[in-house]
Order: sequence, then C-alpha cells, then structure tokens
Amino acid sequence: MHSPRTTSKQNLKKPLIINKMSKNNLFVTIVTALLVTLKLTSVIDWSWLWVFSPAPISFVIGFIKGFVKSVKKHAK
Repeated sequence: MHSPRTTSKQNLKKPLIINKMSKNNLFVTIVTALLVTLKLTSVIDWSWLWVFSPAPISFVIGFIKGFVKSVKKHAK
C-alpha cells in the first residue's frame, strides 16, 4: 500500500509557468539550432561566429538589463 504524498499549501498555490529566463534560453537555443542546421545544409553562407552569436548577444542584453535594474534599485 502506498502512503499518500504530503504537499504543502504553498506548492499548491504556485502556478506552473515558465519564467522569463527559461523562455529566453529556449528561444536562443532554438534560434542557434536553426542557424546551425541552415549552415550545415549550406542554405546560409555565414561565418560560424555569426551562427553562434545569439548566445553571447543574449548574455550581453541580459547583463545590461540586470545592471540597469540594479542601478535603479540602488538609486531609490
């Protein structure tokens, strides 16, 4: 016989959603996979630097957003 699992009330109240960070990571992964596929099938003739550029570009944008948010928070 199985014992019933106990869950806290907090866990039941939290909606099951994907946060912004994981949505962004998913988008970057899909775009990069698409660009790699297009490069390997010779549909695009881009440098590999540009094919893998969505990841560092996303990182820099996220870093700048975090920096601006931190500055605004400390300015108050």
